[in-house]
Amino acid sequence: MKGTTLKTPLQRREKAVTLSSPMRGEWFQAQRLRFIETRLFWSGSLTSKDLTETFNIHRSVASRDFGAYQKLAPRNMLYNRSARCFVAGRYFLPIFGSPTLDKLSAHSVLEDQFPGEESIFQWLPQIHRHVDPAIARNVAECIRSKSDLLIVYRSMKEPEGLERWISPKALVSDGRRWHVRAYCHARNGYRDFVIGRIATADRTRQHDSELPVDDDWETVVPIHIIPHPSLSEAQKSLVRMDYNMDETGFVMKCRKALLLYALVGMGLDNDECPPKQVLALADPSIRSLL
Repeated sequence: MKGTTLKTPLQRREKAVTLSSPMRGEWFQAQRLRFIETRLFWSGSLTSKDLTETFNIHRSVASRDFGAYQKLAPRNMLYNRSARCFVAGRYFLPIFGSPTLDKLSAHSVLEDQFPGEESIFQWLPQIHRHVDPAIARNVAECIRSKSDLLIVYRSMKEPEGLERWISPKALVSDGRRWHVRAYCHARNGYRDFVIGRIATADRTRQHDSELPVDDDWETVVPIHIIPHPSLSEAQKSLVRMDYNMDETGFVMKCRKALLLYALVGMGLDNDECPPKQVLALADPSIRSLL
């Protein structure tokens, strides 16, 4: 069947669609409705067989699901009698959040959302930082139970590792590595520990006393990002479209303790000019907080 196109750019619903009370309580049906929407949006068509085989359900259950989805979003799903399948309506408006390529690529790995003989995706090779699952599990458990954890931590200064007690507070990812925000009892302050550099983390204990407030963690810093001032007006318009900005740019909220990671990740920790950098900080003085 020839593919169809949707009306672009994709519009947002002025009023959110909410599931009925019985449907909200039926987790499995909600997942099937999400599957219907995702497959329709990205593949353009869907059959009863797709639903029954993916979820191992009876055709009658699939029919009820199709009816439920059409009731929620009648313009999203139309029946093509000649092809004997449901197809996406041209004026498709998602009801389960905005579709993204990140979500599609994740599902394509599972082969459950985008049927085809070959994947349409290619990923660049990346260097992955190693994380021992048992260490990560113990760190997460101590966060949950508010316990101290004895670790042997290796660093460039102490590559053989030093033993210290920490009180884990939160797990943090910058997209390339994981670290744990924790109170270090050896340094009497909050520090960031790269999980991949924790050699051992086996012993725990309860807190002896109340921990001090982590001021840098509790302080939230707004990061106002705009197109780089040296760009032409046409180039600024392009950057706004590229990053889904309005005329004033956009504002991200970030904990002060994570500000350096955020700015480095966006290449905004220092001044760079186009073409290397097309974004800029509306208030460069926030770098003084680093």
